[in-house]
Amino acid sequence: MPNYKYSTFKVSQEKETGLTELYASDKELISQFKVNRTFNPTKHTVEQHIYSLDGGLLSSNHSYINHSFSQDAGTANNGQASGIDIDPIADAKRLGYETGGVQFLYNFLDDVFSESTVKATLYIEEISNDRTEIRLLSTDIEDKYLLNRIESIKDNITSSSYKTDYRLNLKGNNLPLITNIDSQEYKGENSVIVKLYRPLSQEIGIKARVSIEELVSDTVVFEVETQYIPDEIIIPELRGPNFNMEESLETGNPTEYFNVNELYNFCLLYTSDAADE
Repeated sequence: MPNYKYSTFKVSQEKETGLTELYASDKELISQFKVNRTFNPTKHTVEQHIYSLDGGLLSSNHSYINHSFSQDAGTANNGQASGIDIDPIADAKRLGYETGGVQFLYNFLDDVFSESTVKATLYIEEISNDRTEIRLLSTDIEDKYLLNRIESIKDNITSSSYKTDYRLNLKGNNLPLITNIDSQEYKGENSVIVKLYRPLSQEIGIKARVSIEELVSDTVVFEVETQYIPDEIIIPELRGPNFNMEESLETGNPTEYFNVNELYNFCLLYTSDAADE
């Protein structure tokens, strides 16, 4: 049975899809800022995306549950944890990537319109010509709650620039950055107007289902490498001599030899006996 030695190391997030959002001039404003806060298991969720080494997306799990909370992670009185344990090697074995050569990306998200881990679904109703503004509608978010949450998000965005990280979640690790949000009455109901930092990708169209989420911690990427360890070949050893064994000596009877005279007498005797018969 083949054996593998596993090793992991963190990969720069700049290489991954959906994470390089700010232009160089904007990055200077927030170069030292990291989005980190405690993780609430009853509300926050984890996504796992698996990439090949050439950047191709192999699979996505938007409801990843194989994380854990270690005893030294620290848990506040409200049940929130300050740390999460992720084991990419265990994930590689469990998902059939025993030979490595893949990258595991983990997003830590908070749906801004949900009070649980169940996502609140919105769908795209309209897209502007430059594809940086979209109108969203929902069939399952109560109007009053929707408006209150939009106002709260607006305050967070405008109060301290870039210190919040809201994303439009299009699945498949496609998370365009939201720079502004507002509400607007539309056909007798309240709609959500979202301004994106970059144009919406062309493959996303009307009626696409989305969610609005906040990154609650830095996205992490691990590369899993394996080293094949061949089975050890065991060569059987021959048992050495046993010098402690008692040796039994046996003496045989010597062969009877005749001299010339005896042979001559023996032959005469044999001839005489034969003649008598």
